[in-house]
Amino acid sequence: IPQEILKLIPEEMARSHRIIAFAKKDNVLSLAMENPSDFEVIDFIRKKTGYNIKPYLVTTRDLDSALGNYKADIKKDFAQIIKENVAKSKVVKPEEEKSQIGKIAQDVPVVKIIDTLLEYAIAQDASDIHIEKEEEKTQIRFRIDGVMRNIIQLPKEIHEALVARIKILARLKIDETRLPQDGRFKFTLGKKNFVSLRVSIMPSFYGENVVLRILKESQRISTLNELGLQGKNLEIVKSAIEKPYGMILVTGPTGSGKTTTLYSILNILNTSRVKICTIEDPIEYSIEGIE
Repeated sequence: IPQEILKLIPEEMARSHRIIAFAKKDNVLSLAMENPSDFEVIDFIRKKTGYNIKPYLVTTRDLDSALGNYKADIKKDFAQIIKENVAKSKVVKPEEEKSQIGKIAQDVPVVKIIDTLLEYAIAQDASDIHIEKEEEKTQIRFRIDGVMRNIIQLPKEIHEALVARIKILARLKIDETRLPQDGRFKFTLGKKNFVSLRVSIMPSFYGENVVLRILKESQRISTLNELGLQGKNLEIVKSAIEKPYGMILVTGPTGSGKTTTLYSILNILNTSRVKICTIEDPIEYSIEGIE
């Protein structure tokens, strides 16, 4: 989507109303909407932009993907955050007492950095965020489609404050830096969408490394067809899950879709006629009727 068209509607407004402008011809603005019959929103956007509105129906998944266009330049955004705030007074120095780190972790720049990281990761449909302390920098990497990708490097001086902020959100021990810790918290993106994040913190040579697993709880469970199972493969899976006994093994690397596939199968089997219990550590999604 061309940036000059995208920015006709501010990001916050687009996310709150679940809309996005994607094309313009003459005096007509094409608007993708989850609810094209919401005439109140259409009239509001018409008055704000000065263009006539042509509404189009868009799926939730495609709209979420399109909204990622607002997050086009993470390096530029972080450079601005660091220039305006972190470099001035929010750097964590080695001689600072541990008791001060919790306070620093709640300062606006650190909060903004974490929020921006989460927004970009969600916009790019990343499954994991890796925050890794190295000798001279903090490396941020996203796992997208199962592949790790370098996203940005941040000053190593703010690493402890970033980790402490995540610990606060996940209700973990701020002063514990020698042992692994696990937790979770939720992050709201707009009014309707929220994600659950599973936190894993592991001590390393240069400091604590953090992995955030992104779980989109507000997103409906995909069907087997939507996951790409078709023809003979789909028949084999359906035949297997209808049997009253036996075992199905789902294997693959991180981010390949094991959990997504299993939850799709559970959603098919989840009826009032059966009792389903899962053994998970940790539980990633909550489904009504399944323990």
